[in-house]
Amino acid sequence: MATRAAANIGERRVMLATPRRVHIVGVGGPGTSAIAIILAEMGHRVSGSDMHESKVLEQLRDRGITVNVPHRADVVDRCDLVTSSAAVPQSNIELRAASEKGIAVLTRAEMLGAITPHARTVAVAGTHGKTTTTTLLTLMLRAAQLDPGWLIGADVQQLPASAHWGADLFVLEADESDSSHLAITAQAAILTNIDLDHLDEHGSLAGITASFDAMLAATDGPLVVCVDDPAAAALAASHDAITYGTSPAATVRATDVRLSNGAADFVVRWGGVAQADTTSSNIAVHLPLRGMHNVRNFLAAFTMAQALGVAPATAAAAISNFAGVHRRFQVRATHNDATFVDD
Repeated sequence: MATRAAANIGERRVMLATPRRVHIVGVGGPGTSAIAIILAEMGHRVSGSDMHESKVLEQLRDRGITVNVPHRADVVDRCDLVTSSAAVPQSNIELRAASEKGIAVLTRAEMLGAITPHARTVAVAGTHGKTTTTTLLTLMLRAAQLDPGWLIGADVQQLPASAHWGADLFVLEADESDSSHLAITAQAAILTNIDLDHLDEHGSLAGITASFDAMLAATDGPLVVCVDDPAAAALAASHDAITYGTSPAATVRATDVRLSNGAADFVVRWGGVAQADTTSSNIAVHLPLRGMHNVRNFLAAFTMAQALGVAPATAAAAISNFAGVHRRFQVRATHNDATFVDD
């Protein structure tokens, strides 16, 4: 099934080395608005459209991006490329107009495939934890003054926007739901876990696993994989990846974990991973997020940050006041003994 998924993406790569006129249908969505920001900061002329006005559209206009409400067929007339949210039907009048005029229409995955060759890309993949891990790694790289770019499918209080085109590194979620993880050109990759999901795209757990296997094989650089997840651990062994988790077999391991009051305190121990600081092999961490799943998300980001040259102390300090990601196990209220979570 991974081969079929890759074939659906195709080999099409649109060069974005020179300024292009790009129109985004459904630009108000979290994924498409982030792509609009990236393309505009790369120097392309970006326009977009959506069905209804929103705060997101106003924010895009403030960046100089032309946004039309509602959809109109003529807005694509002078465009070089058109892309859209996966939620937009192919019957949309703008997509139909672009096809009739011979304008290249790209899926979201194909557009990411066109963007990522222009930066040193770090792909964060896995069934669960992509958004939080991408955010944590971005904060660590920013703390190390590396001026990374990022593309995150949610709002983060500590970041100025959901997306940014940086000076060198580009960190993004590599989504398996539309096989974006197979379209992206990456020089480093994280695999958080493998679970049964998106069967419409991959057919089976074996198909999903095969797609992650193909992604790791295509990545030209450090691979960071969770050894606590059996399916991911099997791929880690076959790709000689740096591993993380709570297992004694992990290269980077969390020990002495204490979960309380919506936070986690633990010690990270490591060995055998290239790092900026060789004077120690452990560090105490306070993570202001609840749950073991977030301990593992931290370990994923921490391990990749080390592989990219960030000192462990810098990486740990970068998240000491992390407020979390919007709608990612976000606590909305408490009443008596009940906690209400938005996820």
